[in-house]
Amino acid sequence: MYRNIGELVKMREIKFRAWNIKDKWMEEVLPVDNSGLNVFFKDLSKTHIIMQFTGLKDKNGKEIYEGDVVAYPQGPSQDCDKESVNLEVLWDEENGMWVADFYWLERTEKKRIFDNNSVKVIGNIHENPKLLKGETKSK
Repeated sequence: MYRNIGELVKMREIKFRAWNIKDKWMEEVLPVDNSGLNVFFKDLSKTHIIMQFTGLKDKNGKEIYEGDVVAYPQGPSQDCDKESVNLEVLWDEENGMWVADFYWLERTEKKRIFDNNSVKVIGNIHENPKLLKGETKSK
């Protein structure tokens, strides 16, 4: 018999980072217990944009956060280092999952990032907004 749910199911780590709007830099958000979480985020949201860890890592082992820009493979090789398109990682409320989104191309298509072994984090929308200009990269 299992003593607790942690022995049965590996829970994803709940982590956040925050973009400092005024000073324009990324900050780590230290863990907070659930009792103070809403007050903490409400206060922080006045000066920061809060981004949640997706629980996924890219092909190089880098953590993928909401707001990250990932190189998503295109073409027959499915290798993002050869041919890729840049997509923003965001939460798809309708389908309840993290996606890499084509919203800037005025398409309705969204790419699920379950196969995160093929994507590569190349920046985020706050530090590198020019990464989402919609060009397909060929190397």
